[in-house]
Amino acid sequence: MRDLLVDLSGHAPPQIVVNMRHVGFIDSTGIGALMAGYRAAREAGIPYRVGQVAPFVERQLRITGLYELFVGTAQQDTPGGE
Repeated sequence: MRDLLVDLSGHAPPQIVVNMRHVGFIDSTGIGALMAGYRAAREAGIPYRVGQVAPFVERQLRITGLYELFVGTAQQDTPGGE
C-alpha cells in the first residue's frame, strides 16, 4: 500500500483521496503508508486526504494526532460522512 500511495503522486492526479470506509483495522504499518503517501503528495503539490473513515481507523488517527492532517474539517465527525 505504501508503494501504491507514493507512486500515485508520480502520475500527477488532481487530488488523492484514500477511501477507508471498509477498513476495519489499521496498525503502525498502515499509518506509516498513509503518512508516506501524504508526504509524496505534498512534495508534488497534490491535495491528499483520507475519506470515509471507519470508526476504528478514526480512533487510531485521533490517537496518533493525524486525524486533522488527513481528514481535517472537510469530513463530518461521523464515520462515513462526507
